[in-house]
Amino acid sequence: MLSASVIATDIMMDGLNGSPPLLFRGCLAAGEMKEDVDFLIGSAVDEAAERFELSDGPFLWMAPSALDISDRFRETYLDRIEPIVMSTYAVPMNDGTSFDTKAFTYYALTQEATRWTETRQKLLDAFGKHPLTPNVNRKKQNLVTFLDHIESIASAGAWVKEELELQLPD
Repeated sequence: MLSASVIATDIMMDGLNGSPPLLFRGCLAAGEMKEDVDFLIGSAVDEAAERFELSDGPFLWMAPSALDISDRFRETYLDRIEPIVMSTYAVPMNDGTSFDTKAFTYYALTQEATRWTETRQKLLDAFGKHPLTPNVNRKKQNLVTFLDHIESIASAGAWVKEELELQLPD
């Protein structure tokens, strides 16, 4: 999960920093997979494919199978994922419900204040300047709520761990 989350979040940050900036939704799942020619097939692929578009905003989040792995191996690596890369959050879903999971923090907790402000602005600007449809406006508002949540964690400072050695992408 650690490797998959860092790779996926790197893709999301590359998209955000591209021209034009792109926002992605994604879902991490765990399970058996096999390669068939140029394709990966298996339960993890199916679970991620069934769920990634369910989030009501640009969230990368963990499906139940990924949460299970996260819980089972909590002592092994969780301090390197949470809350730096992923943080516990009730991700809003398109059907109006929410799902208690872990979601990508856009590295809010490790960026200098100025750089974080730039990242946050890029996220919001990626929605465009045209009047937004109610559906897209709701996704943007859901992102703002999440970013505010992450910022509250950052300002509390309780997440800091001196022994943390994970190197994150620029």
